[in-house]
Amino acid sequence: MKYGDVEFSYQHFGFNQLDGQEWVYYGWDKTKTRMCQCDPGYVEVDCSKRMCPYGNDVMSTRSDLDRGQLYQIQRIVFKGESSSYGGVATKSFALTFQSRMNETYTTTPIIVDVTDLATFATRIRNALVKLPNGVIDDIGVQAAADSTTDTVFVDITFMGSYTEGNQHLLTVEDYACGDGCTPRLDGLDMAQNTGNVTLSVAADFNSYECGRRGRCDYTTGKPPEYVLASRATQVLHAPCCPLWRNDTSRFLLV
Repeated sequence: MKYGDVEFSYQHFGFNQLDGQEWVYYGWDKTKTRMCQCDPGYVEVDCSKRMCPYGNDVMSTRSDLDRGQLYQIQRIVFKGESSSYGGVATKSFALTFQSRMNETYTTTPIIVDVTDLATFATRIRNALVKLPNGVIDDIGVQAAADSTTDTVFVDITFMGSYTEGNQHLLTVEDYACGDGCTPRLDGLDMAQNTGNVTLSVAADFNSYECGRRGRCDYTTGKPPEYVLASRATQVLHAPCCPLWRNDTSRFLLV
């Protein structure tokens, strides 16, 4: 199938067909469709389905139990455009986190402190755990610097019960955001290819809808209850919800 090219006529404010100029249609979009940009907690092409919570499958086991548990670690590299941490030191930025329910939250401003990296790491941790609705309940943050390259490395470990499994990568909001902007940020002047967030260590935990235990009710977004038989042949009864994953002391015996 061929379609003719057109050009815009500024005299008649319309498009004119161009003779003899055609291009071949290769069907690149024949299997594609449009979809809505869903609000948090909704999925599907028309956003008609409500999402259920995600969490680790309580019956999953690691292949090597002699090795310590691995949590997801995300790394951020800060390097200013000039020497001596210029463009980064004492300036503020923010971090944006997107949950598995597609909720997006941005932290309050975080000031870069290259003279006290422990304080800098604490600021990052406090900003993330204070995000609304407890979307991040526990993380570890470590910061280190390489004085030979004037680079700061920040490792963020997701080890909470609400962030089991691999999470979406954080986003560094390093732009300047002045009066009337929220959050108000100084912005960071960073060297090229820095400021990005990369996956440093993948988590052993997985992250499935309803913890892969039960089916989600997409009309309500509420997971059904399910029955789980333990290895001791006891029957454990618990709702399919991440609040109950892994902590078997919360299961109710029936």
